[in-house]
Parts: sequence; C-alpha cells; structure tokens
Amino acid sequence: MNKNVAYLLGAFCDGCLSTQHQIKFKQKNREWLEHVIIPIFNEEFKLNLSSKNIFVQEDVAKRYYLAFKNKNVWTELRKLLPDDKDTPSEMKNADLDTQLHYIKGYWDADGGCPRNPQKDKKIYIKFTQKNKKSLEFIHQVLNSIGIKTGKVRLSEPEIWRFSINSKSSMLSFIEKVGSWHPEKKQRFEQIKSIL
Repeated sequence: MNKNVAYLLGAFCDGCLSTQHQIKFKQKNREWLEHVIIPIFNEEFKLNLSSKNIFVQEDVAKRYYLAFKNKNVWTELRKLLPDDKDTPSEMKNADLDTQLHYIKGYWDADGGCPRNPQKDKKIYIKFTQKNKKSLEFIHQVLNSIGIKTGKVRLSEPEIWRFSINSKSSMLSFIEKVGSWHPEKKQRFEQIKSIL
C-alpha cells in the first residue's frame, strides 16, 4: 500500500462510504479537502474531482463536504475500511512508514492541538475518537518509536482520547508524523518555534 492511500485511510475518520456508492468527507477546513484529499483521490484513483465536489453545510458551525459517487472506488475502499472505523487490517501489518502516513491522515482529520499556540498556556497534541481500538493502535505505534503518549482514556461519554504533552515527544511527532493539513501545518510550525 502506498503512502497516499494509507493517509486517505487514516483521514476516513472524517469520512464515510454511504449508500449508492457515495464517498463523503466532512471538515471545517475547505483547503484540506481541496488541496490534499481531492488530489490524492485524483492521483490514486484516476478521477477528475474538483472544488465543484465540495459543498457547504451551515448549521451550528460551518462545515464543508466533499461528496462524489464512484462504484469502483467505493468498492475498493469498502474492501480496505472496516465497518466500525477500526484500524484497517492491512495497516496493522504494514511497514512503519506506511503506518505513520496512516497516523498523519488520522490526525489531520480528527486530531487536535491549540488553535493559537503562541497565546495558549498549554501546548499539546491530542487524538480523540469514538473507536477505542483505533486509538490503541496509534498509541502503540507512536510509543514503539519513542513518542511518549498518555493513556487512552474515556474523556466524555463514548469519546476516547490520548495526548502527547512532553516537549521531546511533541517535537518527535511533528518531525516523524507531521501534517499535510494546511491549518494544522501552520500550528505545528508555531509549536516548533515555541518548544
């Protein structure tokens, strides 16, 4: 499995395969969908998606949706993605570099760090998700390469989380995993300058 597909599988914690062969991603940041996710789909699956495939939904918070139908891509992804948003089985047996790209996609879709690192008192990198097993996999991979993380714990009903708080582990995460998310990449640069 190549790095782009591994990243995409990780990013699917913000995506879904719905009925009638529709593929959807939702995200607060339009640029991530337009400049990262669409180019990966176009390159890896020989599609011709564009910003026309991104829709806006304004409810409590403005969100952007990438949505398109493609039976072949849907079928291929269905083989790779578990129904319960657990870690794809191919990822568990992949080489470390592929696993780190999966983690990058997962974090870009659903991870967090301070919105304004220079003003926030506490610097951290965190993962949150309803599926505990998927977080345990990421937790294990990161700890195996010396990135120390807190325990996977229940933070609110049905939401699991863990965070990276030490300076050396945050810098190691930024260096070894990194981000392709436009907004989160900028935050990582600020965190690096602070640390």
